[in-house]
Amino acid sequence: MDSQLIKGTRTVGATIITLEQAKANSKIDYEYEDDLLQMYVDAIPDEFENYTGNVILEREMTLNLTKWESKFSLGVTPVQSIVSVKYYDEEGNQQTVASDNYKLFQYDDGNGPKLMFKFENEPLLVDADVEEYPIEIKFVAGFTDASMPTDIKKAALLSFSNVETFREDMPIKYNRTIYSLLGSYKRY
Repeated sequence: MDSQLIKGTRTVGATIITLEQAKANSKIDYEYEDDLLQMYVDAIPDEFENYTGNVILEREMTLNLTKWESKFSLGVTPVQSIVSVKYYDEEGNQQTVASDNYKLFQYDDGNGPKLMFKFENEPLLVDADVEEYPIEIKFVAGFTDASMPTDIKKAALLSFSNVETFREDMPIKYNRTIYSLLGSYKRY
């Protein structure tokens, strides 16, 4: 089964930590560098997602597939919800799969949550020459502000402190505590 995973934009306003939390943690009480410090805060999710290979901040994602499978992994964790499942039928018209024809299983075996389809009659897809990926699954992945694990927040505060403290002379060995805190979220 060929697939293509597309990361959408993050949910507006989603953060691991706020600038105010980062400044309080680092005991910064001035405001003249807030724009620069905000850039440090904004860079943390990208750094963490690159390290872990998973989605940290909530965003909508799209998984495109070439054929139906009865059960398969969405490839990222955590998955909050399925937004829609659409496909191009044999006449080339886009159809939406009713939500009672699929179920998201949140258990994780290292490859991410599983999506299972239960069709009475599996929908026929458009010819592969007409549409490269005839199946489109949109879902929401990542943590919300409210569900952000404490250890990711701790790692973000440490990361901010390191970058802010060692702006011009960052040690070669990055703080190992950050990676230890993120270890359980890393895909291997």
